[in-house]
Amino acid sequence: MVIVDMLCESVFLLMVIASGSRDESIHLWDVKTGQQKAKLYGTSGIFSVCFSPDGNTLASGSDDESIRLWDVKTNLYQPLIQIYFNILLVSNIC
Repeated sequence: MVIVDMLCESVFLLMVIASGSRDESIHLWDVKTGQQKAKLYGTSGIFSVCFSPDGNTLASGSDDESIRLWDVKTNLYQPLIQIYFNILLVSNIC
């Protein structure tokens, strides 16, 4: 069982929801169909996700003390940037 810690909807990406969880992945979901559109890897447990105002970038906050910015418009799903902090975990962004 996967525990979802955070959901965020992008108006600009035509009804896409991002979910982050402790299973070290981010899922992008199509609201209309309920189908998973993509799964983003390469991160630690996710405690927060948030789309940029234009819907092109997704920010994630993790328990590895990092914030990652993901390019979700081009379907590359690679972190654009990773920033690490000397804290326990990033529990909320946006």
